[in-house]
Amino acid sequence: QVEHVRSTKDVGLMRPGMTFTIEPVLIEQKNADWEMLGDDPWIVRARSAAWSAQFEHTILITDTGHQVLTGPSVDYKALAKESLQAVANSGDEG
Repeated sequence: QVEHVRSTKDVGLMRPGMTFTIEPVLIEQKNADWEMLGDDPWIVRARSAAWSAQFEHTILITDTGHQVLTGPSVDYKALAKESLQAVANSGDEG
């Protein structure tokens, strides 16, 4: 079994047919200080109350390497650029 947590412990070798996820969390203002809420270790928030987003990609180990089974179906860079432009333009409407 391969643990689904950050660890320096060697827990084995991924073999063809196995999958794993990569689950980045983005927090505004480069604020990586976070805390768990309550007893549920899957609910976290930024201590500063900064906006955050989490997404995941599932990776399949194949005989020849790997295959990404999810996204990116969204052009995140273009979306961020549009959002920044909208914020900049909203200041011009004054």
